[in-house]
Amino acid sequence: MAFRQKDLRPDPEPGLTGEFRAFLNETSAHLRTRGELFGIEAREAAASYSRKFALAALGFATLAVAYLLILSAIIGLLGSLFSGAGLSLANWIGAALILAALHLIIAFVALQKSRKAGKEAAHFEHTLAELRKDQQWLNHKKNN
Repeated sequence: MAFRQKDLRPDPEPGLTGEFRAFLNETSAHLRTRGELFGIEAREAAASYSRKFALAALGFATLAVAYLLILSAIIGLLGSLFSGAGLSLANWIGAALILAALHLIIAFVALQKSRKAGKEAAHFEHTLAELRKDQQWLNHKKNN
């Protein structure tokens, strides 16, 4: 003998309005569940994208500083070339070049981490899986 689970839903109201009301209740419960799942995955995606954005912003900011330091070093080199002074680490040109190289390294590392940060997580995979299940169920219902 097969075990049958008792239906705990209240008996629907008789007639078309009762069926319509039951349909609306089931539909709203279904949409509410899908909305909650979407909200959870949206928060996860926001956290992932905010980290990626912060790394990209750090990379671009340090790249801009390095660019400015390289420009100032080139200006200083041109000035020393015209005046006959030599380049050494004791003057400001050497310091600017060292800081520029440091900023280029930081920018490179931050931009590489930014590129890799988005590849490790697929966003909205559970929501998409549920929507595919719904679509398969609807196609099955339509064919039967």
